[in-house]
Amino acid sequence: MADFDARVMTRRLTGGMDVRAFNGDVRERRAARFEAAIDAEQVGQLFDLARLESLFVSEAIPLAYVDIFDDGHLKRLADMQKKSGKTGVAVLAERFREGSTIRVRDVDKFDMRLDQFVSEVRRHFAAQSQINVYLTPPAKTGFPPHFDITDGFIVQCLGRKEWRGFGAYSSRIDLPLMDTNWDPDRFRTSSTPDSMTLFAGDVLYLPRGVMHQALCTDRASMHLTISINPLTFADLISRELQRVAACNIQFRKRVPWSAEDDGAGDQIAELAQKCLFELSKQLDVSALLRSERRSLRQDGTETGSSIDLTSALMNLFECEVGQPSTPSKSGGEAR
Repeated sequence: MADFDARVMTRRLTGGMDVRAFNGDVRERRAARFEAAIDAEQVGQLFDLARLESLFVSEAIPLAYVDIFDDGHLKRLADMQKKSGKTGVAVLAERFREGSTIRVRDVDKFDMRLDQFVSEVRRHFAAQSQINVYLTPPAKTGFPPHFDITDGFIVQCLGRKEWRGFGAYSSRIDLPLMDTNWDPDRFRTSSTPDSMTLFAGDVLYLPRGVMHQALCTDRASMHLTISINPLTFADLISRELQRVAACNIQFRKRVPWSAEDDGAGDQIAELAQKCLFELSKQLDVSALLRSERRSLRQDGTETGSSIDLTSALMNLFECEVGQPSTPSKSGGEAR
């Protein structure tokens, strides 16, 4: 097997599409599928079930990072393991067998190869990034229709999964901010979904705010969700505001208002406009971007491990280490 190349793998997320073209034509604009972006060998290099199980068995992943989605409820593995008295792997295997979806948050913190990969993703897309892994049993849905507050690349690693995108929903928010709270009563689907099936090696890009749902088909599925959280103009202005306020007392003065006086609005608006004007004069965007670039280039801590093990989870998935779970595309047939 060829050596893993994080830079090459990162470029495969857009099917080889140049990052400038991706930023201009796709990013934050629309969902995009990159079919067969990563071949079978490359998918195994990036991540596979054996690596995930190795992390569990070696206890490299703290249980606090593992969630169980069961019957519409999200539960913490740490809580379930404590109550059961069983090992974490035993609880995972049991819950998976009974139809629960398993999510590991920030798996890149515990796997050396994914740590290298996510560092390159940060640099290539100029955005903070982290990786979650999801395992879903056959014929089960993971989470109900929802949108995310970060952009994401979904990399199908094992099996196949149907993804449904909803073009319309109530109180729609395009490009929601990080502090947007999910409210299922407020955000309800109001359109017939578009559907596509991802096979091993396919990549799906979803901008934040796109309502979606995933359904596992006839075989168990594992995919990575690689979040990319870009620097927004709101972030830039907010950070510069804090810097300017530390140097300019006008920003640190209290707003001259009282609970009884309703006539101070015009005066306060004028003072606020003066502050905004002063902020615009003192913006040092170049310095802020230099700091952000340094942050993106920092390498993560290599804490991952790799152990060849085949046991409960592998048997549940009914696949062997290194063996692709779906046939490759040939003769123009859909995979």
